[in-house]
Amino acid sequence: MTQSFQWLITSTGSFGYDKKKVSYKDLSIAEELPENFEDACHLAYDHCKDDESIRVLRLDRDTNTIEDQTDRVAYFVALHLLDPSDQEYGFPEWAQNAYDSIDKEPTEIDY
Repeated sequence: MTQSFQWLITSTGSFGYDKKKVSYKDLSIAEELPENFEDACHLAYDHCKDDESIRVLRLDRDTNTIEDQTDRVAYFVALHLLDPSDQEYGFPEWAQNAYDSIDKEPTEIDY
């Protein structure tokens, strides 16, 4: 039996509109919830690059449980999706600590 998961992604941030600052907290970023981890990571990165923070919860529909996957998603994004040369967005605030924790020293495998 395979487990049936969905990932709920919310974000917190703000944006300017007509000389006003609009803030939001725990805003869901998609109507359709991703059903696999990698899709959840891509969705979080693509939609939350300029947000202050994210929260990613894995919903297990078989056991009716919820597990916080925020740190795991931030680490995946930092390791696989961040582009250090991205001048427009830079690094999302929520992924900076995960990026800083990655060992940047090249190994023989990297050559």
